[in-house]
Amino acid sequence: MSDVTQRRILVVETGAIMLPVEADAVAAVAKCFRALGDPTRLRLLAFLLNGEHTVAECVDHVGLSQGRVSMHLGYLSECGYMQVRRAWQVRLL
Repeated sequence: MSDVTQRRILVVETGAIMLPVEADAVAAVAKCFRALGDPTRLRLLAFLLNGEHTVAECVDHVGLSQGRVSMHLGYLSECGYMQVRRAWQVRLL
């Protein structure tokens, strides 16, 4: 077995992430890692892991303006960390 194959197997066994080398893909991955680097977004993500919440509930939880919270939620949504659905004219996150 070659060194390259052994390294790939080792990476899979340790659970490490293989990153893409194309510039566009690297930029997208970096953006999603940056999303997790913001304390407010991490607080929102942890809150949403406990179940669905409205934007208003998220605003109450973090104590920021609705516009600021929506910006953070949009960033998390763009990176695929959360999804939005409507229920009776209410957006659930």
